[in-house]
Amino acid sequence: MIMEGFTPIEANLIWAVLLIALISIGYGFWLWRQVQHKAADEIAAAGATLVSGTQVYLAAGRGMLAVAVLGGAVLMAASALLAAPGAAAVQQFGSTAEAQTWVAIGRAGALLIGAGSVLLIAWLGLGASAQANMALIPAARKGYPQALQVAYRPGSSSGLLTAGLGLLVSTAIVLVYGAVSVDILLSFALGGVLVAIWLAVSSGIGASAADTALFPTDEPGVSGSAGLQHPVTVAGLVQRSASRVAAVAADLFGTMEIALVAALIPGLMLADIASGATGDGLYAFSFVLFPLVLRAIGIVATIIGTLLIRTDERKRNARAAINRGLYIGAALALVAALGISYIIVRRPDAAVFDWRPFCAVFTGVVLALLAIKISEYFTSSSAQPVKLVSRFSAHGAPPAS
Repeated sequence: MIMEGFTPIEANLIWAVLLIALISIGYGFWLWRQVQHKAADEIAAAGATLVSGTQVYLAAGRGMLAVAVLGGAVLMAASALLAAPGAAAVQQFGSTAEAQTWVAIGRAGALLIGAGSVLLIAWLGLGASAQANMALIPAARKGYPQALQVAYRPGSSSGLLTAGLGLLVSTAIVLVYGAVSVDILLSFALGGVLVAIWLAVSSGIGASAADTALFPTDEPGVSGSAGLQHPVTVAGLVQRSASRVAAVAADLFGTMEIALVAALIPGLMLADIASGATGDGLYAFSFVLFPLVLRAIGIVATIIGTLLIRTDERKRNARAAINRGLYIGAALALVAALGISYIIVRRPDAAVFDWRPFCAVFTGVVLALLAIKISEYFTSSSAQPVKLVSRFSAHGAPPAS
């Protein structure tokens, strides 16, 4: 039964997590709608042709993808029906036959839902990135702040849709399957990974198609460096960027779900140990809810961070605005994680606060910020590595030997 065995605090946290997942999806769709601006006529026409070409390619490959996904769903269901269910599944559903049926439905259904979720995110990400890139030119003519708002929204939209959909489905699976949820979540992640692999290949082919459309061409004034300002060239670069954004969003979905499963496995082990004798069918589900609540906290912090990305014509510093939202969001996430750790995480032998889960969260956030700063150092135009490349590039190519 849904919500059976949960304390009032745990039940309220579950409802809060579901609500945050829906807010994330809604806000992601709102950001997606905000980038559906009208681009310059020439770029819009050329870009629509290239993007529609990518969509036609993706549509043409759906038949092969559908066969692979449906075949995977059948295999996952068969694996549950042919093998004896675990003791936790039998305790959860009452009998061996019921356990086999529910696990088979869960494995197959989760794989299909995971594949469908990634396809939806990739399709929306492709359109949002293409539209936003093409709308950057008219937005930049209005001002630097307007251009910044258009530029960051496609990534934010794809990220929030990815996190929201993943959290919504994962929480629903935990509610229905309880101690068996890791088994079902693995199928959910597998469906996402299957589509992500296909999209990674498709995006590479789409980028190559864009290159073919760009160079060479018989149209006067479009070849060589002179073509970099031509609408077809700009639209082609937009299409390449959009295809890769779609592939990255799909890959992120699979990665996030695998990371969630990796967190839930020790959570279930701790839940079994904290409830008493191991294998008695009783679980302290606060340890299972902890990873889900942390993801919900991350979503709220991300939404707040995106709302703080602002600049003006005087400062004109996009990196500072993005970093401000990032650091404030990280600080809010850590404070909230500390509070949640104090509320729901307790040592099995005493009702005292255990610092170790929060320390793990703190370490993860610090390492993520450190990785971002390292990447920024090697890619920022104000840092020494990029300045060196720029200075050496000014001398031109080395002479032929």
